[in-house]
Amino acid sequence: MKIDKSAYGEDYNKELNDKIVKIASVAVCLVIIFVIGILAWALPQPTYSEYEKRDLNQMPEFSLESLLNHIKQHWKSILHHRCQAPVCGMNL
Repeated sequence: MKIDKSAYGEDYNKELNDKIVKIASVAVCLVIIFVIGILAWALPQPTYSEYEKRDLNQMPEFSLESLLNHIKQHWKSILHHRCQAPVCGMNL
């Protein structure tokens, strides 16, 4: 059984093509962003700055504990600055 495509009309075909193009465009953009992220992580990082004529500091090792401590300190600082009024009722 064949489906008569002309029964849907040109508007349907145009809408379908537009939708496919939009989805493909988003997919291409996401793939490009993903590839750039992978390359930034995988490629070797410079250890010497020619411009500054000095060795660069090494990135610290990632740990979940240090990330959580940093987030805690950041939010504590934000809350401290926002909750200066006695209405807030928080002692930081």
